[in-house]
Amino acid sequence: MDKLKPSIRFAIMCSGTSMQKWQADTITTLLEHNQITCSLIIFHNKNQPKKKEPLKNILWTTYLSRIKTQSKALQIVDLSQILTDVPTLDCQTIRKGKFSEYFDKSDIAKIKEYDLTFILKLSRGIIKGDILQSSAYGVWSFHHDDEMKYRGRPSCFWEIYNEDPVTGAILQKLTDRLDGGVVLKKEFFKTYICYKDNIDQVYLNSSAWPSQVCIDILNGYTDYLQQEPSKTTAPLYYLPTNKEFVQFLLKTNLKRLQDKWNQFQSKFGLWTKRE
Repeated sequence: MDKLKPSIRFAIMCSGTSMQKWQADTITTLLEHNQITCSLIIFHNKNQPKKKEPLKNILWTTYLSRIKTQSKALQIVDLSQILTDVPTLDCQTIRKGKFSEYFDKSDIAKIKEYDLTFILKLSRGIIKGDILQSSAYGVWSFHHDDEMKYRGRPSCFWEIYNEDPVTGAILQKLTDRLDGGVVLKKEFFKTYICYKDNIDQVYLNSSAWPSQVCIDILNGYTDYLQQEPSKTTAPLYYLPTNKEFVQFLLKTNLKRLQDKWNQFQSKFGLWTKRE
């Protein structure tokens, strides 16, 4: 008798089945594998109103709204048809402290009944507590920055602001420490001065990582999933203030002018040495 093939059962933690393209790509890539099944959708604070950002960040908020209409990675995709037969569980978390969110014990018990391999977190918020141990390989989440240098938000922004030549990204198994999880995948990308381009390259090129980790699990390569969490002591970044955003615009526009001038010099051979 042939030995049964191993299989993976995962849950999606999200606020709804309409999500950004990079998130949809992550899910569809997982579902392309016949040994990987989505067994549960955990709606995390589904009906919670989005918090308004303070006036000190209004320039950033306005800019991001425009970027969302231009970015390929951030376009909204409806996955309701693909996920129509997947069971759902509505969960409301309990806020403790300023940011930490904890799941109710009864919800955690229901989640454990699905015998999940992992939970893919695509929702907002900082979750802590027993939910992180409710599946065999924990809760996986993306952090689209190098966790050793940048924690917090917004992703892929401060590298441009600080003129960092590379932008990092990780897929991590969450722990109770912010952006200090077990690193499952990590890669660096050349930083693009255009924020939209920087987001698109990082978000879209990392979307297949959960599927790649799943293939490792199916093949028995799981040691790295149990390694020590990141020991990052990186500073915690926040949304850029209006002053910081103006500085960002000045820096990036100056860099564009310098690049164009250098191209002009190179094309026409200006500033060549005199004989």
